[in-house]
Amino acid sequence: MLRLALLASFEQLRLNGTYFCCFGDFAQINPVSNSWRGATIAPDAFEKSKLFKAWCPKVFTLTRCHRSDEDTFRFYCSLPSLPLEDAKRLARERFPAKGDCDWNIVISHSRRHRINRDRQKSFCEGKETVSIPKYSDPAFKCCVGTRLLGSNNSYKAIHNGGLYHVTALGEGIHLEDEHGVKFIVTAEQVAKHLRLSWAVTYPAIQGRTLQGTVGVWDADSKHFSCKHLYVGVSRATYGSKVSVY
Repeated sequence: MLRLALLASFEQLRLNGTYFCCFGDFAQINPVSNSWRGATIAPDAFEKSKLFKAWCPKVFTLTRCHRSDEDTFRFYCSLPSLPLEDAKRLARERFPAKGDCDWNIVISHSRRHRINRDRQKSFCEGKETVSIPKYSDPAFKCCVGTRLLGSNNSYKAIHNGGLYHVTALGEGIHLEDEHGVKFIVTAEQVAKHLRLSWAVTYPAIQGRTLQGTVGVWDADSKHFSCKHLYVGVSRATYGSKVSVY
């Protein structure tokens, strides 16, 4: 998900003698609103460009799966070559909906808000809570064990896309990140820099392995593509943990 402006900056480094070792997956989702001076950039522009060939004269394709079971791996690797309707039909047959999931990957922000609201309300029942005010996301109640996702980089301890959970309430909200680093924030800082992670968008979660059950949503959206399906299904550690809605 490299935007064109960043690619142009990297090319200046290459011209000055810098070498790059690139890792990526062209089957994943493209940068959001990728453009250059007002012109939309084609999704495969970098993959087919002379720039990519100059950066990566040798390309190695990884064929051993380290995330999910082998059958699921082979299945989702076949998705980019299928027509969308065929891919959705096969995915729904293979991964039928199984109820509530630990992770819900969505396109629609209204769906994200709704799932986060309902799941968090249920999770907080009977527990001590603090109120997180409305900011870019709706207000919500927060308790120990609440999972959060970093939504910007403007606070030093919180990173965009980072995963955090609440370990204690008291003088502030005690958080721990996925590397074991602990820190304390206010309710206002949670509202500004974090969001609930019961439901997350496809761009926010691609590149991650998700432990637990995974729901792949919005397959009937006009914005849905085989890339969304590929990203959603491939986040899980086993095919039995995937539900396609």
